[in-house]
Amino acid sequence: EGFGIPVLDAYLLGINVLASNIPSHREIADISSENHHLRLLDLTNINSWISSLNEIAYANDVCEDVRENRISNFNLALISYKASFNSKLSDLILM
Repeated sequence: EGFGIPVLDAYLLGINVLASNIPSHREIADISSENHHLRLLDLTNINSWISSLNEIAYANDVCEDVRENRISNFNLALISYKASFNSKLSDLILM
């Protein structure tokens, strides 16, 4: 996945994300200074992947309020992205 859309979706939902340290994922990490839900890992360091997977697997489940907040944040971001996409698409069509 070179565009990072699944990583971006999960990140916006506040879900813990493990992703390879590639440029598109670094752009997502740069969205916020608080990217504690996104871990970019070196593909060649298998131990970091194993330890990160174990940390996520044994983390506590999230409560309903957190889950609802994640969905709300995702919906707000989706509205913004749709508006931006539609605007850019209109600009291209009217050129």
